Amino acid sequence: MLALNLLLVTLAAAAADLISEGHLPPGNLDIRALTRVEGPVMVLRRTHHTNSHHRCLSAKKVQKYTDTQFQYELRSRYGPTPNYDYIKDSVTVYLYKDYKGNYEAKYYSSITGLHVQLQLKEKDAHNVCFVLWVTNSDGNNGCELLMKVSAFQGNIPLACARFYEQYCGAKSIELHRSDCEYR
Repeated sequence: MLALNLLLVTLAAAAADLISEGHLPPGNLDIRALTRVEGPVMVLRRTHHTNSHHRCLSAKKVQKYTDTQFQYELRSRYGPTPNYDYIKDSVTVYLYKDYKGNYEAKYYSSITGLHVQLQLKEKDAHNVCFVLWVTNSDGNNGCELLMKVSAFQGNIPLACARFYEQYCGAKSIELHRSDCEYR
């Protein structure tokens, strides 16, 4: 009986750390705002896969095939210090319209083996910060807070910071480090 109680407490604690898309405001913004960004975009923090050893995550558009198909390079450091190697993953990102006519994105990562769907939930007026809802094929879903690397000076624009704090309240993992190299 004690083992069952411990299991239930553990499951309840894990569930408390998760958020669902249902807690987010309805509707999405058009993710094409993110595909228009030139140069790398870094992931500052996220609420999914919080036990990951990857740090310094970034995405950079490498090629535009059509208005709805792009090649991106995803890059991360597998470890907490600069001694660790960076891993690259080349993914093809496909855009498609949601039921309201706004674009979402999807891709498959051969490194993680995950199919990923991206919805833009918030951005600032200058298109330097973005909050995404990420749906992963393993069911470990959550928010990501992204910033254009060339615009980041330690501060997150208020629109994105407020949205992330208000709607992405689950446990987050900080992915940006001062020693990260973004290319």
